[in-house]
Amino acid sequence: MHKRRFVVALLAAMLPSMAVSAQAPLTLDAALRAVTTPAAADALTPGLAVAASARPEGLLSLQTGASVAPDVGVPAKYTLSQQLSFDVGSRAGRLGRARSAQAAAAQVLASLATSRRSAAQNAVAAFFAVAADQVQFASASQNVTLGQRTLRATTQRRRVGVAPRVDVDRARAALRSSEADLAAAAAALEADRGALGELLSRTVAGNVALPDIGTLPTSARVRDEALQRNPLIASARAELRNAQAALLIAQSDLAPGLGVGAGAAITGDSVQNTLGPVVSATLTLPISTNAARAARGAAQARVAAADVALNQARRDAVATALRLRAQAVSAAARLAPLRDAVESAQRVAESTLGGYRLGAVSSADLVAAQTQLVAARAALGAATLQASQAYASLQVEIGDLPS
Repeated sequence: MHKRRFVVALLAAMLPSMAVSAQAPLTLDAALRAVTTPAAADALTPGLAVAASARPEGLLSLQTGASVAPDVGVPAKYTLSQQLSFDVGSRAGRLGRARSAQAAAAQVLASLATSRRSAAQNAVAAFFAVAADQVQFASASQNVTLGQRTLRATTQRRRVGVAPRVDVDRARAALRSSEADLAAAAAALEADRGALGELLSRTVAGNVALPDIGTLPTSARVRDEALQRNPLIASARAELRNAQAALLIAQSDLAPGLGVGAGAAITGDSVQNTLGPVVSATLTLPISTNAARAARGAAQARVAAADVALNQARRDAVATALRLRAQAVSAAARLAPLRDAVESAQRVAESTLGGYRLGAVSSADLVAAQTQLVAARAALGAATLQASQAYASLQVEIGDLPS
């Protein structure tokens, strides 16, 4: 008796918050918007735009020079020159630095997208944990109602002397077990609501509304969307571009440099000044060191590793997206037959209970019918959750998030 009072008290404390669920259900889109607002990306947009539009430094430069040559007993000679130089040899290094800045901007954006995707995945998991608890709670509630009806029917049969005492005890034990399951489901529901609320930074007092399973995209579209919008691929692609830029810089450190220039110079002393053209050519031959060669080798290895990582990211993204689609297709295909099975099991259970009241059906047949109904409801609930969660996870995987 004390156990039953505890269960009733626990449910009485929890049911008021569950009544809110019919008034204000939380949708998955609302949950995703709460955790995927791209505020960080908006704040970084100006700086990222500058980096993403980086161009190679100019190869032209303006050089100004001055020199004085003092000599004992002779007026000092001086030279003033200004020329426009064209540095041919450093183009690869300058291009590498520009591409490195572009790749860094792409990497930051990919990192933000990856964080947003991870937050969405966590929200989906927490959302469907609450949804699973709701299904379990609803199933446990139905089982309690069924157990109460069975106990009443068994007690009536006992009173008229057509049912043994053991049938009443068995029905009462089944009801107590269902009540315990209901209390456990209610506690799990409250706990998972709290976890979801922490994730969303809001109070989740009501139930969640399972999203409708829309038309599933084709396998070809899923593959294309995964390749185009998966942030892990974008991150791997940015790393490859960054590695290629580093290789350009490392190679330029070992390449000869050539610069040519032309301009004008004033040469003279305290007596006479001369203005004339000036032409220069500079050839730089770097001394190859072990450190420079090692840096180039490391850059080449980094490019190779980044290329492998990009190909693997593409394969993983496509495989994951297609697997989620297959799960959604499989679960959705089971829904209609499982609904029919629940309806049939419901009719059988009702008929069996009626027959048991009249004494035409044994208690064993009644238990079997009720067990079949419980199993059918559980299977339908599990398939509905699996189909809905697989569809939602697929939307996240291919980047189809609410704006």
